[in-house]
Amino acid sequence: LEDYFEADALPRIRVFNQSELIARQMISRHQPDAPVATTNLGVHVVIVGMGSVGQAVLLQLARLGHYRSGEKPKVTLVDRDALDQLAKLKLDYPALTDFVEAEANEKRIDSIAVPDVSDWAAGERRITMIYVCTKDEVLNLRTSRVILKGLNELEKTSGPQLARVIALDPPGGSLLPEFHKHARELHQGRFKVFSLLEQQDGGEHATIAPGLLDDLDDARAMKLHDHYRQSRLKDFREVGTPLTEGARAWEKLEETYRNANRSAADHFEVKLRAVGRASAKSGTGKPAPLTESEIDILARMEHKRWWADRALDGWTFGRTRNDSKKLHPNMIEYGELEPKLKQIDRDSVDTMVKILKKEGLEIVMAFDSTTYAPLSALN
Repeated sequence: LEDYFEADALPRIRVFNQSELIARQMISRHQPDAPVATTNLGVHVVIVGMGSVGQAVLLQLARLGHYRSGEKPKVTLVDRDALDQLAKLKLDYPALTDFVEAEANEKRIDSIAVPDVSDWAAGERRITMIYVCTKDEVLNLRTSRVILKGLNELEKTSGPQLARVIALDPPGGSLLPEFHKHARELHQGRFKVFSLLEQQDGGEHATIAPGLLDDLDDARAMKLHDHYRQSRLKDFREVGTPLTEGARAWEKLEETYRNANRSAADHFEVKLRAVGRASAKSGTGKPAPLTESEIDILARMEHKRWWADRALDGWTFGRTRNDSKKLHPNMIEYGELEPKLKQIDRDSVDTMVKILKKEGLEIVMAFDSTTYAPLSALN
């Protein structure tokens, strides 16, 4: 935005990318790490359809896919031009494959067959989530049915499967919600619909995502930024540490730094799941405060998330920070950081807890949203 508008106009301008908003909500509501969150098992996601939504899902996984295991998420990309689409993304985001293990599977979506699911599942990592992301309702329905049959066949030979299938429901359609409601014998609760429009919930177990406008609330991101800014201002006053562009007030903040705060806010629930926790309205559950060892686990995750976010924005390692050249000395492994820098990541976890408390929430032991069984029971 800074390249096209005057500085005094920026507070009044916001550009939205629909595909990015869809990807953020899909991953937030249907979390690929949920079945393995508290374990050292890696996440394996299949993305069917590498159009704008599929590409945005892949990028969001690179930003948020920093889990307890420390392993990069494995992502199987299925489309007839998956290799080309991945190559184009890597040109725009050279650091992409530093944070996801992307594997292109070139195949026409309308030719996907039951045995393909076994091929995707081959290897050490079990599939944890399958996103069907084309904007063709009929194709998404046909593909989801085939994949569900493939998962059923896979269970006969390999035991229970972790994977769920999330199908994008374009505006104006009704087939996917109807299939979700009336074909439970086939999908057995592992199929969900992500709708781009608000709809009436027609079935007891239906999961219809609310409108995209719900995703425009920057309250958490703004609170995160305010905590960061106050900390930098304190350092400036007490020891003279220079203020950076990222320490400006929110209304004067460049979009890249706003997005960095949004990414950190999106990672709240990922962190909580990693230690078997969730947020709940105060008074509705037994509080389960984080232990020191758990805070250290989450600090490591936060550092990797921050590193990925900066790297995807074009930053690289430099012994001296240089904002104009996008160089930063902290883009190294957590274990190599000085204690005072590790404390910054621990402070980020503490800030998360404080923000949740201000929202009237507290940290409690987590339960799986579908089975209402503790996450540990799924491991």
